[in-house]
Amino acid sequence: MSSRLGPSFKPSILLFLVVFGISAAALYGGTLLVDVNKPVQADAGDGGVPGGPVNVTVIGRNSLFQPRTINASAGAEVTVTFDNEDAGVLHNIHFYANRNRSTSIATTDVKPGPAQDVLVFTAPSSPGNYPFICDVHPDTMTGNLVVR
Repeated sequence: MSSRLGPSFKPSILLFLVVFGISAAALYGGTLLVDVNKPVQADAGDGGVPGGPVNVTVIGRNSLFQPRTINASAGAEVTVTFDNEDAGVLHNIHFYANRNRSTSIATTDVKPGPAQDVLVFTAPSSPGNYPFICDVHPDTMTGNLVVR
């Protein structure tokens, strides 16, 4: 018995590699078009930073926040509904006034999902980026409150 490959084997491998390369490039390009971290706007009509109160739902799922960016005007009232969808997993959402997380703005209790909490606070009066995290998963569950 001969273990020689037929004459169409080499062209088949070449065709497979070409199709695989094109498919991989197309999938990668498609992922660049999808913005999973799209900032939440209170007034989506003008696309700008909201001038009034901000109402947003932040979902905790697979130990990630969605969305990861919330926009607000300086001094605006911010209402965040935190929806922990990870069954049996402890999460919270904690807003901080600085990057080193030494000053808290507002926080929910740490509790297992599924659970919801509503947090109401006033956005800082100074423009800037204010981090929010899950205190249990501070390396993966992160986001920014962008104040303008």
